[in-house]
Amino acid sequence: MPHFHHILASDPQYAPPLMRAASPSSTIDQDAFERKCLDRLRLNVPRPDEVKANIEPLLQPRPIVLTKNSRTAGEALHEQVMNNLRERVRQLEEDELFEQTVLRGTRLSEEEQPSSTTLTSLCAVSWGFPLMPSPAIILVEPPTS
Repeated sequence: MPHFHHILASDPQYAPPLMRAASPSSTIDQDAFERKCLDRLRLNVPRPDEVKANIEPLLQPRPIVLTKNSRTAGEALHEQVMNNLRERVRQLEEDELFEQTVLRGTRLSEEEQPSSTTLTSLCAVSWGFPLMPSPAIILVEPPTS
């Protein structure tokens, strides 16, 4: 028979409690759980940029004997050097673009500021329309009879 959980008006509106047996202590191993979590987080694995940073930046001497393996090693070294040069050029281009942006930002402060102090003329200058004199308000008295 299904068990129904009756909710009374005076009871708090919670979900029915889950009844299950407790886990045996032999299935829970704290060290294994920590290792599993660390493996999932991959905290001990170096990132690709860290691996690239650990590569020796100095050029190695050319292989003297040109065999198939040494030629492949030379080509790999050439590719590595070219990739490093391309990366450095890309960084320099980004730095140059940033410096141009910074210099352009300082030129904005050198622009001529409006000399007017009234709100109407400031708005007219910033919105680009000419100042027109505001119409005078004429009070007309109603005729008396």
